[in-house]
Amino acid sequence: MSIIITNSEKRTMLLDHTSFTFSQWSAHISTDVVGTTYDGSRTRVKRALRTKTVGNRAGYSRNIGRKRPRGRAMARCERMRFTVKKRLGALERLFPMPAVLVVGGTLEEADTLAVAWINVVASTPPTIAMGLRRTRRTLELIRATGEFTVNVPGTSQVAELDYCGIASGRKHDKFAVTGLTLVPGSVVSAPIIDECLYNVECVVSQEVVVGEYVVVFGEIVETHADERILREPNGDVIDMDALDPLVYIPGAREYHRLGGKVAHAYAVGNELHTD
Repeated sequence: MSIIITNSEKRTMLLDHTSFTFSQWSAHISTDVVGTTYDGSRTRVKRALRTKTVGNRAGYSRNIGRKRPRGRAMARCERMRFTVKKRLGALERLFPMPAVLVVGGTLEEADTLAVAWINVVASTPPTIAMGLRRTRRTLELIRATGEFTVNVPGTSQVAELDYCGIASGRKHDKFAVTGLTLVPGSVVSAPIIDECLYNVECVVSQEVVVGEYVVVFGEIVETHADERILREPNGDVIDMDALDPLVYIPGAREYHRLGGKVAHAYAVGNELHTD
């Protein structure tokens, strides 16, 4: 497999990922092949480089993959700032992803599951969208009432969250096993989880089928925050340190907690304005 390397001058180089110990392939590619990858065949890459290289005057070796740049060529490589990009294919990953508990049904009959494919997608009206497998029992309960709640667990509830993602509600009473407590919502019939410090009530506005999944859109009709996570007693800004939410890392299949504040949004970017 070969990897494209591009420096700040928009030149492109190739690294041989099959023979290295990060030995750099020292050939600059002309603009008509920038962005092209090769399949890792050394012969094929050598042939391509022989026909497309911009000269060989900087001491670069034509014996690709066996000799390293020397002298001025090595110094030139060391001065370049490289960004290595490897093609990973079509992956369903963004980083980080939420890790929440979605509840469907009523106080008399409810189920919950862990959801990472979920986020706010509109503010007028405020709307959440989430992707669920068509076979999920919680989805059946959501469809029966047209309502659901989103509940944000803290890092201390990671085991309960994970269990609700791997256990089937058709075989297990997840609330009995985890000890999570359901309490009535204010607007919708779907209950909220009392132990979760932030809760969102939603009414289904539409569904879109995508392969084996259903994307459910829910209009937010109410939110709840435990007083302990509010920055101001009468405010609506949540203190992230107090909420201490979980985030999911796809690929690695790990749960993490948030780090500290980096900057003020809608403010730090003003430093780059030149108008």
